[in-house]
Amino acid sequence: PHFYKGSLDLKCGWFGKSFSAVSCRCAGSLKSGTQKRPQIPPHFFPFSALFYSEVKDAIEEVAISKKLNQYQNVGKEAFKGVELSVNLFATDNLTLGANYTYTHAKNKTQDLIVKNVPKHKFFAFIDWKMLPNLSLYVSQEAEHGRYYLDGGNTGKLSGFGNSNAKLLYEPVSGLS
Repeated sequence: PHFYKGSLDLKCGWFGKSFSAVSCRCAGSLKSGTQKRPQIPPHFFPFSALFYSEVKDAIEEVAISKKLNQYQNVGKEAFKGVELSVNLFATDNLTLGANYTYTHAKNKTQDLIVKNVPKHKFFAFIDWKMLPNLSLYVSQEAEHGRYYLDGGNTGKLSGFGNSNAKLLYEPVSGLS
């Protein structure tokens, strides 16, 4: 008898756990055969997570005067939010990805605004292997809703973005 085993590998992004499941197992008097099936190049991997974190004795920048700031323990801070991301392996040489994070930060001890944590953050990238030893990596990140301390006053950034590009050359395997 010939055996056919097929399996389906499922990856679940929920808190980093993954599992596998056997989808088919057939046994009997089967003849050997060949199967032709197209390789579907785009591999799409979405991920999502909810998070909650508390920090005891958090350290924040506090205004001592209009010209002097000092880092101090400000009590307990809580951070909660959601993260959504996706990676697309379009071909063997091209990967695209994006990530969005929403964070709600709150000081639970004092009436202070949590600083230097963006409310909204976005990141996207393209990784293209142009030749076996030459790659191009381009990324864009943007954020909104970050509070900061300026001259004794708490301000809120309207948002900003950062673009990056790098060309990687690998003259010898393992050396770039």
